[in-house]
Amino acid sequence: MKRLWIAVTLLVLVSAPAFGQEPRYLLDAEFANPGKEVSVSRPQEGLFPIRLILNATPVATGQPAPPSPKPVNLVMSQFSGERGSFLVEILDGCQSNSQVAKQPMDFPATKVIELCMKIPPLPGDGKYTGSMLLSSEDGKPLVKPFVITGPQAALVAHSISPQFITIPFLSRITRSYGSSSDPQQRLSIVLSERSGNADADGVMIGVTVSKSPGGFDMKRNMSFTINGKDVRDLDSGPPIDPSENRLRTVPARGQRALDVSLFGLEPGEYNAVLGFSSPNSAADDSQKQNLVIQVRDSIWWAIIFLLVAVSISFISTKVLAGLRWRANVQRQIHDLTPLWFSSMGPTLAVVWVRAALHQANRLSAKFWLISPDLIEGQLNEVRTMRKILDQAHQLRDLLTRALDPFLLRRVLIGLDGEVSGLDAGALDDATVTRIQAYFQSFEDWLAKDKILAKFESEVMPAVRSLESEIASGTIPDAAKTMIYDLRLAISAALAKPPESVEGMNDLYRKYAKLRALWDGRSDPVALIGSQDLMEVLRIADDRDWQRLKTANLKIRIPASSDTTGLETYMPLQFSVESTDTVAGSYLFKHKVQYCWTFTLQPTKQTLKELMHFKHRPVAATLTPVSMGPSVAQYFPRRGNIQVTVELRYQGESLFVAAQNVEIFDSSKVGFLKTIELAEVGSWLIAAGAAIVTGLSTYYFKSPAFGSFQDYLTLLIWGAGVDQTKNFVQNLRVSSAAPPAGQAH
Repeated sequence: MKRLWIAVTLLVLVSAPAFGQEPRYLLDAEFANPGKEVSVSRPQEGLFPIRLILNATPVATGQPAPPSPKPVNLVMSQFSGERGSFLVEILDGCQSNSQVAKQPMDFPATKVIELCMKIPPLPGDGKYTGSMLLSSEDGKPLVKPFVITGPQAALVAHSISPQFITIPFLSRITRSYGSSSDPQQRLSIVLSERSGNADADGVMIGVTVSKSPGGFDMKRNMSFTINGKDVRDLDSGPPIDPSENRLRTVPARGQRALDVSLFGLEPGEYNAVLGFSSPNSAADDSQKQNLVIQVRDSIWWAIIFLLVAVSISFISTKVLAGLRWRANVQRQIHDLTPLWFSSMGPTLAVVWVRAALHQANRLSAKFWLISPDLIEGQLNEVRTMRKILDQAHQLRDLLTRALDPFLLRRVLIGLDGEVSGLDAGALDDATVTRIQAYFQSFEDWLAKDKILAKFESEVMPAVRSLESEIASGTIPDAAKTMIYDLRLAISAALAKPPESVEGMNDLYRKYAKLRALWDGRSDPVALIGSQDLMEVLRIADDRDWQRLKTANLKIRIPASSDTTGLETYMPLQFSVESTDTVAGSYLFKHKVQYCWTFTLQPTKQTLKELMHFKHRPVAATLTPVSMGPSVAQYFPRRGNIQVTVELRYQGESLFVAAQNVEIFDSSKVGFLKTIELAEVGSWLIAAGAAIVTGLSTYYFKSPAFGSFQDYLTLLIWGAGVDQTKNFVQNLRVSSAAPPAGQAH
């Protein structure tokens, strides 16, 4: 070990003869601390070096040199204390072979005498007092008090690096933040003894906390081990057990590692000062070290809060902005479904309008996921089709009030045929123009100055065609008289067309009766018995019904050209078909009532149904009725469909064999499907941006993330990102909107 040279400097002042002063001896400690005793800590080997220095007054120029100093005697008294007493010898050096210094001592030319105090082992702990006597022939003796204590260690604590702790995700829920056996963090603190004088034994620790979010206590939040053994009560004084005292001892000029486990720390920043001490070590700032602990929550909580913030902003925006929009959509749907619309037959166009409105109503209820623009576009498509159907309805109503019932039946066949021919889906401008032009042609039946010309162009060709058929055919004997009379009237009308509406209606009635007689010429007896046209037509229909009951009938199921199959909200047309000629009769096409039954058996449960938030639907039955062999129908949910139909006429029924078809979910409805992808995509983009920017701005830059203010900041940040996205979207919509003068 390196010898510790703590010099006790003895100043010997020899007064020059010019001043006439006697020499005197002082210790240098007197100049800094006059009247204080000299304190000496016994080194481990007991040798404490001192130097005796002669300090002479400078000689002025021209003055004679002072006389040589007299030899000096240095004597140490006996030292005593509570545990006993001992003597201290003065050696001529601090080497192992140094001898006791001879008295008196002469000053060499260097005016410094190198000496050493040989202090024996102390009888025990405590202070031991004594004195040093300095004397010479040319001065007064000087007595200086001394205090000798046991060997003093210099305990040093090495700096402690900041500790960063991330709490596991579930700790926030379970409120468990580790334990002494399963700590949140482990670190090692190194203690050193730098003086080499003595071991620093009985090490103790004191904690001064300056900052902690939930309190910090050494017993509650820290545990210590040395060499793998638990060490307790580090804050309560030196241990009594010798083995534990040895464990807590830092050897002279050695090191000791103190392993620390941290636990029970909630998120936040902890600042504390650890003060290390030893009974035989003087207090020093080097024994104090700052302990900085940064504890933060799991990153998943930050991500969850950002997602919640974006979701809250997204949903609240949709709620606030969507409530009014949804009310407007509901009003539009109500306006697009007037009372008269429910009376229209189930054609493809009519059912498509109903399906589209039902779908729009369902989608508008999910305003937090559906793009309003898509629903508005769907309603605009429906509005165009509904306008065409409204024109057909109004035209039918006007024709019903204006035309004779028999002529009306013929006119409405053409009008209904056009409506039935409308396909499901949006109409382009060319189709709308064509249909409106066709409807306009029916208005001639309503104009008094055009109705006869319209009759001439629309009906008279059929009259002439019937006349040609009869002229070239064979007339049954039983019907010759009636057919002859009717032909005379028709021939007269062909030679001179009717000049009044009454004449026109009379001619058409005769034509209709002749048509029925000619079509039933294979069995004209039943027809000849009545002169009433309605009765004639009824008899003809009864005959066709009897034929229909023996015909081979089947249900035609719609086929899909798409690999996804038939989908929900898709208008599907089902028809009754027959290879018998009766399928072309008026009865089959317009008089028989077709009572359809569609039994829907659901095959897939929704999320709400799986979680028992909603009852699983049972089999549903739809029963549309059509006055023709075809019906259009849509289905609001997937499942297996059984299709049956009952033909009814005059109280009689005819059943057709059932068919089965499977319906799949619509590719335009459902989570993350086409119609919802725009809103879901924008939400995902906003959520991703909020997570990336929020984590980099707040979470990663805050090692102590986890306070209420931190999460509130994340909520505000996430909501701000979503609102910024909404603002940018609104700007794009506004910039993309055409000027008012260009709108069409």
